[in-house]
Amino acid sequence: MRRKRAHRMRVLEMPEDDLHVRVPVPIGKTVYRVHPNPACHYGVRAAERAVFGRVITPRYVVTPVPFAVEMMREWNRTVFARVLDAERRAKWLIAKSQD
Repeated sequence: MRRKRAHRMRVLEMPEDDLHVRVPVPIGKTVYRVHPNPACHYGVRAAERAVFGRVITPRYVVTPVPFAVEMMREWNRTVFARVLDAERRAKWLIAKSQD
């Protein structure tokens, strides 16, 4: 049985407005974003199927980016603290798109 690890949230304080926002990692820390590969479009996929018999170019890629507050909405969907989690999500998205 797997246990889910609780994500510890840090508090970002903004004293001018007395506004507190909980963020999962420090601002500017490297996080990993999963997004569609721009090099894998219909023409490339069709050519690879004709030449190799299967698509080789990955449909989703993982890129390291600095964390910003705007990424909070995508946290644990397409933005992850660990590269392993991002790669796992990319594989899941690929499997889901093939169904």
